[in-house]
Amino acid sequence: MRTYRCEDVTLSDRGIDSKGWLCNPQEKGKKPAILVLGPKDASNNAVLLQYATRLANYGFVVLGMEETQNVKAAIDYLSLKDEVDPNKMYAMGICNGTNEVLASTEVEKRLKAIALVAGCYKRKEASRVKIPTIVIHGRENEKEYQSAQRVYDTICAEEKLAIWEGSVTHAQYFEDPLVLDKTVRNVFRWFKTH
Repeated sequence: MRTYRCEDVTLSDRGIDSKGWLCNPQEKGKKPAILVLGPKDASNNAVLLQYATRLANYGFVVLGMEETQNVKAAIDYLSLKDEVDPNKMYAMGICNGTNEVLASTEVEKRLKAIALVAGCYKRKEASRVKIPTIVIHGRENEKEYQSAQRVYDTICAEEKLAIWEGSVTHAQYFEDPLVLDKTVRNVFRWFKTH
């Protein structure tokens, strides 16, 4: 198990503050980085920290944010950190955060791959997504599953992977340690190969 340090972070962009955490493994040298965007509900801050600390255990520098008005500013922040390898930048969206991650791929070219977990998709398609994408979603809620399937089907990336988890509910991606661990393992494997 790695040691890492987590600290509060506030990013200011155009007069808007976005709060989050930076979790940084203590090993020396450049490390890959992940921007994790999560649910837009202050009560779900623990969700972000759960994902951020698990990903830090895999050696990623992780910036977890509840929401941000400017993904570019968050990626800029990460890319300027001495410990971050700017050639290994990723983004992960959880729940509503999937929408921000999808939108960011249209303009942010520094991202090497993305992960979309338990999405509450506002868009009906993702044809502008051209970078490697993994979609992880439960099949328990048929309406949410169909929305995730539709988004996945329209992703134009040459490399994409869907993991449809039979009886996993939306809430389990926030609360169940076994589901969290399995999801982070799958995201780690995806990012490691891209």
